[in-house]
Amino acid sequence: MAEEERRLAGEIARVLDECRLSHAVHPRKLKELCALRSASAADAHPGVCFFAAFSRAVTPLFDFPRRTVSSERAVRFVSAFAARGDEKDAAVCDAFLEEFLRFLLVAAAAAHRPARFRACQIISEIIMRLPDDAEVSDELWDEVIDSMKQRVGDKVPAVRAFAVRALSRFVNDGDDSDITNLFLQILCQEQNTVCLSYGIHCMTLSLAVLMGFKAFYHILNLIKFIIHGYCFYFSDGCTSNIQLMEAEAALYWKILCRHLQNEAEVRTLIFYF
Repeated sequence: MAEEERRLAGEIARVLDECRLSHAVHPRKLKELCALRSASAADAHPGVCFFAAFSRAVTPLFDFPRRTVSSERAVRFVSAFAARGDEKDAAVCDAFLEEFLRFLLVAAAAAHRPARFRACQIISEIIMRLPDDAEVSDELWDEVIDSMKQRVGDKVPAVRAFAVRALSRFVNDGDDSDITNLFLQILCQEQNTVCLSYGIHCMTLSLAVLMGFKAFYHILNLIKFIIHGYCFYFSDGCTSNIQLMEAEAALYWKILCRHLQNEAEVRTLIFYF
C-alpha cells in the first residue's frame, strides 16, 4: 500500500507541475487525474490510496505563502478537480470531495498562516465551482460554514477575504441569516480594503429581501459614502482626508449604487402595494 501510494503521489505531483506551467493543459490533465482516481477506486481499498497520495502531492501548496501565477494555476486545477462530477463514478467523486473538504478544514484551523490562507482559498474556489445539486452532506456544509465564520475573524487579511468569498455562496440560504449579519459587520468594521471590497462584491440584490429594506438602505448609504472618492478617519469628532479613489473605480461604484437604489425602490413599492 505504501509503495502504491508513493507511486500515485509521484504521478499526481507530475500532473500538478505541468498544470503550474500552463492553464491550457488543465482540461486534459483533469481527465488524466480522474482516470487515476477511477483506477485506484477499483482496487481493494477504494479511493483510500488515491486520496492519501493526492493529499501528499498537494501539501507543498500549503507551505507556500505567496500568490504567484504558477501557484494560482495549481490552486484552480486542484479546485476544479475536487468540484468535478462524473455520472459514471458519482459515488467516488462525492466521497473524494467530502474527504478533501475535511482535509481543508483541518488546514484552515492550523497555526501555520500559509496553510490557513491556502485552505481558505481552495475552499472558496471549490464552493464557487460546485453546482447547486452537489452531493455534500448537510453536516459537512455546517462544518465548512462554521469554519469560514471563524476565519472571517482571522488576523491575516487574505484569509479573511477568502472566508468571506466562501460564505457568499450561502447568503441566500434562509437558514443562515447570521451570515448576512456577519457581512453587515464586515462592511461596517473591516479596515482592510481587500476584505472590504470582497464584502461589498458579495452583497447581492437578494440581501435586500433577506435583511429587510432598512438594512439594505444602510448598505446602500455605506457604498455611497465609499464612492465619494475618499477614505475618512474618525477621531474625536474630526475628519481627515486620506486617499482619493481612482476615477474608474468611483464610476463603477456610482453606477452600481444607482442600480441598487432603483431596484430597492421597486421592491419597496411591491412590498407596500
